[in-house]
Amino acid sequence: MSKLNSNIKLLIIGSCLSSVGDWLNILALMTLVVKFSDYGGALAALMILRAIPKIIFGPFIAGIIDRLNKKRMLLIACISSAILVLLIPISKTIYEIYIISFFLSTINIVVSPTIRSLIPILSKDYELVSVNSIFSSLTSIIDIASPILSGIVLTAFGLSKCFYIDSISFIVFAIILLFLKLNYSNNNSKEISYNFLEICNNSKKSFKYILDNKYLFKVVQGMFLANLSMGIIYVSEIIFFKVFVGMDPDIYGIFVSIVGIGLLIGSFFINKFKKIKLFNLFSFGIYSMGFTIILFSFCTKLYFIIPLLIIEGIGEAFFCITSITIIQKNTNESNRASVLTLNDSLSKLAYILAMGCSGILIDIIGAQYTILLSGIVSALYFIVFLKNNPNAKPIQVMNIDKTN
Repeated sequence: MSKLNSNIKLLIIGSCLSSVGDWLNILALMTLVVKFSDYGGALAALMILRAIPKIIFGPFIAGIIDRLNKKRMLLIACISSAILVLLIPISKTIYEIYIISFFLSTINIVVSPTIRSLIPILSKDYELVSVNSIFSSLTSIIDIASPILSGIVLTAFGLSKCFYIDSISFIVFAIILLFLKLNYSNNNSKEISYNFLEICNNSKKSFKYILDNKYLFKVVQGMFLANLSMGIIYVSEIIFFKVFVGMDPDIYGIFVSIVGIGLLIGSFFINKFKKIKLFNLFSFGIYSMGFTIILFSFCTKLYFIIPLLIIEGIGEAFFCITSITIIQKNTNESNRASVLTLNDSLSKLAYILAMGCSGILIDIIGAQYTILLSGIVSALYFIVFLKNNPNAKPIQVMNIDKTN
């Protein structure tokens, strides 16, 4: 990390602070909702409301996100989030919490795609895989450590203080953003139109751009299938551990952390495969995760399960890092954030659909065969890879805003 330029370092530090704050916010929100209601559906409603904005508004935000000043947009998102989070402790009803959570998730739609779209601006092309792997490594560490740290903070400082700390994390991120030195030219010089039809048309152009670029199209296909698998796993794995392995659901988080260790290992070692084409690494990550999940569905012994979970995490790291890098390399400043936003929206849609269907599948065929099915879904990407491998020269990146 010492070799990275100061702008990238600032972006990484700010992003990590924000991620830790998000974990704290999620845990505190779930705790607060449970205090308001013992009904399990109340907690499910919170998670659904947090996911819906990216699915509904993501495609529309994609139509305008690249026309806005990215640094200013992140600043506004951080300040708005900091204010909204402060309203949660003074909420009187569970419905107020739902509304605030919905708006927070809506604001958050722009954050991740914007940060990832800034990486190619702030770093050189040959550094992209390294920078993305550093982001992924730190995210994995945060995913492993944050639930534990959040629990400690919640116990030590109390529920209300957690939201105050989360608000402070947004403010600190905003201050860090002020020191970012950006030198790029997007469409900020043009008059920005907020006409609904024009926004929809811009989103349509971005979607067409994905369809016309073999690299991007195959990446979006792969991420959709991968998120279908992960959505099914998220629900069915905890039941599988209870029924077939005899593990208490309360310690399921430990097994999630094991996958996080695999993500960390994959993020570190992906830099060792610089001679292998990115799309090959991306494809390998998806169908290796699929085959690993298939094997996992037949295992009931921990000495088999733990290595498989680590391999699953390595596969996730490979396709997550390479997917972002491929999108960054095959887009430019005029369409990068919008393509990233559309990819996020489609991935989230797949994830939510899979979570909904998995409950039905578990009742019909059981947790074991539901997990087996989720592995097959990802493994099927091997057919897509063989059918049309786009390892030709990438399509020339063009500005999608140009008119004929």
